[in-house]
Amino acid sequence: MDEVIIRMRTRLFAAPFILVAAILAPVAPARAQSPSPAPDRPSAVDPERLQRLLADLAESDHRVSTGARDEMISLGSEIAPRVIERIAETADGPPRDRLVEVLEAIVEGWILDLQKILSPEETPVPAVAGLGGLTGLGGTLPRGSGDIAAAGEDARHDREAAEAARASLLAAGLPIARFLVVVPPLRDREVAFELRRVGGEIYAARVEAITEANDAERTRLHRRAVALADLGAPVIRGGVADERPEIAAFYQAVAAEALEAAFAGLTGDDPRARTRATERIYVLGELAKERLEELAAGDDPDLRFRAERLLRRIHFRITDDLYDRIGHTLEGYEERGFRERRTACLELERLGGEEAVPTLRRIVNLETSRAVRIFAAKSLLRIGDWLGRDVLIREGLRGRLDQDAELLVAIHMDQGIKFLQIGKYELAIREFQNILKVQPKNDTALYNMACAYSLWGKIEEALDYLEKSVEHGFDDAEHMERDPDLDNLRGEARYLEIIEDLKARQGNDE
Repeated sequence: MDEVIIRMRTRLFAAPFILVAAILAPVAPARAQSPSPAPDRPSAVDPERLQRLLADLAESDHRVSTGARDEMISLGSEIAPRVIERIAETADGPPRDRLVEVLEAIVEGWILDLQKILSPEETPVPAVAGLGGLTGLGGTLPRGSGDIAAAGEDARHDREAAEAARASLLAAGLPIARFLVVVPPLRDREVAFELRRVGGEIYAARVEAITEANDAERTRLHRRAVALADLGAPVIRGGVADERPEIAAFYQAVAAEALEAAFAGLTGDDPRARTRATERIYVLGELAKERLEELAAGDDPDLRFRAERLLRRIHFRITDDLYDRIGHTLEGYEERGFRERRTACLELERLGGEEAVPTLRRIVNLETSRAVRIFAAKSLLRIGDWLGRDVLIREGLRGRLDQDAELLVAIHMDQGIKFLQIGKYELAIREFQNILKVQPKNDTALYNMACAYSLWGKIEEALDYLEKSVEHGFDDAEHMERDPDLDNLRGEARYLEIIEDLKARQGNDE
């Protein structure tokens, strides 16, 4: 694969990856912090098995394709290079969509390994922007929040897994750039920063590869980037804005060819092709603005409508899923009074949830009204996005955060319990995690995390959180023994030890 990561010698620049928001501080350039991994070797998966999986994934039978997808995801790094190759070779359509789904799940696994040992230290807030609904990768950030901070023998395996995951992300290169910055999913502050560092290193490696390539190699890199333009859009957008003429020219040619193919689909007769073309144009964002404006001024009413809607979606970072939820593209937002604009923020929060985060971030960046900006930041905070808190602090409202904390905890606790009751354990865990971001020692949230993991069948995680809940004050042993949510733990030695220790401690207190 051509996404080979080599030892960095170039500087990493913030500008190519991001439009710097006026209200947020720019990030200073920095040098790459560590050497990149060696080039990827061919997939170690048995060739016959690989061909069977790829064939099954393309099957119309849902059970067959789902089984192949799950098996491929379980192979992770072993199969990722071949998945990327096949995505580049496959035309738009359901088979390619399934391959992208596999790749996204593999990347998410790497990110989960990486984030296990990231230290939640304070780090300067980066500029947050981006095109086509993506937050920007930005440049590298000062080491601190993203340092691998685990220590001791117990953390050795986690540290090794995190280092391997980071190497896998770097080795995958351009085709995973979109997954590093897309929201949702929401990520913790330190994880988002570390992924921006990874993105910066991927970009630097691409720059070096282009600079050192001969004509034949550069042609191959160009074709590869065009084929993967929807996944590598952050890199392409950054490259077009690069200050170095050679790099900017390379990516301008890539963008032009990718956009030409996308607009051919947008103006064609096939409705499915139009839908796919619409999303390709959306992720390329501002690069498509000039052509979209031409179509919006044209005579064809259907094309004019689609172009105008895409322009609004790109401007406000409205994903297709968010559009389905709210049913509009914030038409006339700029002309509304501040009360109506605040109402729009509330609608985004309530109907959009996490899907509305890029749009609310965009409003925070664009708003001239401090009142609306603060309102949008509070919506982000309630949804669980770290940027909301940072913006409120920057606006001088740190004191108000403490006053709002109890209300925020109550909201997430109530929602988490509702998710538990209907069996949505992963969503319940996310709600309780939002509480722990505000109150890390909240024993009730820790206990509810144990319940959620127990019901989900994740026994070790459940026991870990049960121990933490007791450590931070949850002392109702009788309730624990009666709580059906913990039934999956009853036969575990660690569970029995927790109960015995808690009862012994209560006996000593008496």
